[in-house]
Amino acid sequence: HSPFPEWRWSPYFRLGAGKIQTKPRANLVQSGEETRSNDLLSASVGVRYYLTQNFVLKLEYQNLVVLTERDENEELEEWKLGFAVFF
Repeated sequence: HSPFPEWRWSPYFRLGAGKIQTKPRANLVQSGEETRSNDLLSASVGVRYYLTQNFVLKLEYQNLVVLTERDENEELEEWKLGFAVFF
């Protein structure tokens, strides 16, 4: 969601959910394990800076939580810096 899309510095946030499938490699873990499927939740905040009407610079922080069957869920953090061009 972008509450102020008309601003030159435009903040936004995202919420997401999905599934992640992990297929173990035989050389890393025992070959008896099958492909695992876990639920995934994500939340992001970021800012877009419009250099011009067709050029955008974007900075985003994303937090991901993988809901596993074990006692402890896996938590991942991700920073992104990007550049977009519109024609």
